[in-house]
Amino acid sequence: MADCDFPVRRTGTIARIDLGRPDEGNALTRAMMTRLAATIRSAATDDVALVVIEARGSQFCRGIEWVAGAHRDDGPGARRL
Repeated sequence: MADCDFPVRRTGTIARIDLGRPDEGNALTRAMMTRLAATIRSAATDDVALVVIEARGSQFCRGIEWVAGAHRDDGPGARRL
């Protein structure tokens, strides 16, 4: 699998992706969502039958992290996840 910012563990045909931000409620920025989608696509090209997205902490994923500019529209042709 391609190198990425999300820890990926593989056992046989199962790939486990860890969101890895328990202190932030595993919230994702727009850039992180793009990298997560790329990580999932990368796993799909390997001999993987199941991709599991995991998170540590009390929240699975709080949602989008509203940092400066994270909520703005990136203009025509902006890709939505």
